[in-house]
Amino acid sequence: IQTGANLAGVLVCVTYFVYFDDIRPVLVDVLNYMVTLVVVTGLLFVLGFALNRHLHRPVRHYIALRATGHRPAESGTRDVQRRLLHIPFLAGRVGLVNWGLAAGFVPLVLGWQSAPAPPSERLLNFFWIFTGIFLSGVITSVMVYFGQEISVRRLHADFFPEGGVAEMAGVFRVNLRTRVLLFFFLAGLFPMMDVAFLVYNKARLVLYDDPQQILDEMGALLIFALVVEGALVLLLTHFLTRSIVEPIHRLQRAMNRVAAGDLSVRAKVHDNNELGQLGDHFNRMTAGLRERFELRRTLALAREVQQTLLPPETPHFTGLEIAGKSVYCGETGGAYWDSLLPVAGGGEGGGVAVGGGSGRGLGSALLMA
Repeated sequence: IQTGANLAGVLVCVTYFVYFDDIRPVLVDVLNYMVTLVVVTGLLFVLGFALNRHLHRPVRHYIALRATGHRPAESGTRDVQRRLLHIPFLAGRVGLVNWGLAAGFVPLVLGWQSAPAPPSERLLNFFWIFTGIFLSGVITSVMVYFGQEISVRRLHADFFPEGGVAEMAGVFRVNLRTRVLLFFFLAGLFPMMDVAFLVYNKARLVLYDDPQQILDEMGALLIFALVVEGALVLLLTHFLTRSIVEPIHRLQRAMNRVAAGDLSVRAKVHDNNELGQLGDHFNRMTAGLRERFELRRTLALAREVQQTLLPPETPHFTGLEIAGKSVYCGETGGAYWDSLLPVAGGGEGGGVAVGGGSGRGLGSALLMA
């Protein structure tokens, strides 16, 4: 993911500055420009790979211990969980640092190789290349972050079997509001600003160069910008769907199963944002409903047992009509009544016993029993 995103960013940058930039050809020939970009890109890729290997080492070591049957200490597990959640942020930060180095180093090398030019022109060339490379790096780093987040999320269920991803302290996270605003800027506002700036940059040359040539170059530049920005919008839409819409769909499916009576379902939402918190709350809610259901079933059984302590039929006494019934306020209660029939051979007398345990519910029912 990191390699693909950064190579795509480098390809877009090189394509623009080699074929569409109107400042670079005046100062530097194409060969020196390409050699500089290839060397700088190669060195920064090696640096980024080494940094990522170093940052991911604790996670790989933890996995190796688990694979051999060892159970690391709880503190070590928490550290690795935190490092796992930091992988997308670390990947994006490493990429941004590398692009920042490239944005400063490439124009310096090109300025050293370029033909003599006025200082103002050299300074303009430096800031032009620096801005273009750094903006490409910002967009690429954002892509790397969200791409790595989606990839690492597949491991959350194994590293967080009981959930709690969104409740981990000391972890960098991007809330839903920031995500939506970022997607809106990169997929909506930024492409419009970029195309407007590039068109203006070309249109101002109509005063100095052949208008037809400028129009042809502007058409090619618009096609290039639309292709690049279109691919950017598609990628951002994919990331938006995976990071926001997909967890909501998983939560909705879990809620539908609960509504159908399946209280054993768990929402598989292990996101490091508000959706992850919502998934944890949902799982705790279903666990509470399951316990409540079991408790009600147990109380219903207790009520059935308690009912057997009451007279199974109405007692019969000569000259009297007797009726009795016990109605509980809840599942169980402390009320009791019984008929005292005469013992065989003990005469015709009899009686009725009525009693009640103080309080209500299960405690008074046990006292009554």
